[in-house]
Amino acid sequence: MIYFSEYSSPAGILCMESSGSELTALYFKENAQIKSSKSLILKDDLSLFMLIREWLDRYFAGENSPIEGLPLNLEGSDFRKLVWKYLLEIPYGEVVTYGELAKRVAKDLNKEKMSSRAIGNAVKNNPIAIIIPCHRVVSKAGIGGYNAGVERKILLLRLEKIAKNNFNKIF
Repeated sequence: MIYFSEYSSPAGILCMESSGSELTALYFKENAQIKSSKSLILKDDLSLFMLIREWLDRYFAGENSPIEGLPLNLEGSDFRKLVWKYLLEIPYGEVVTYGELAKRVAKDLNKEKMSSRAIGNAVKNNPIAIIIPCHRVVSKAGIGGYNAGVERKILLLRLEKIAKNNFNKIF
């Protein structure tokens, strides 16, 4: 069984999915069509969803909430999981470029280099938005893309007080 609930945030409605004990997905409602067509059971009172709501409340209040202790279940290839692990290491209020991330992943995989495009694809397929901070990955030329829209990415970066001058003329 897959349970779901919604959370109303300043960036829009977020949908949460869970197996019951672990968060398996967190995405903007408008992006629901890109998720698989699983049979979902509404369960607003699931204790995990209450925990995630509390974390999101703190995040949207501008707090740097630690993710340690949040039960997350990431399904994906080993490569994607490695990239998502690196996303979790990007500190609150900071950004890294796709190229920087590619260098880190290449080193981990004992490769001479890694395609920034491959990194971008893994970042794009992050199943747990915001908590796994894919919005903190930017292009070397500016803000870069975001599955939920560049405007939302800018909103999240501003919330984390990331300086405008990090993005040339984007803001």
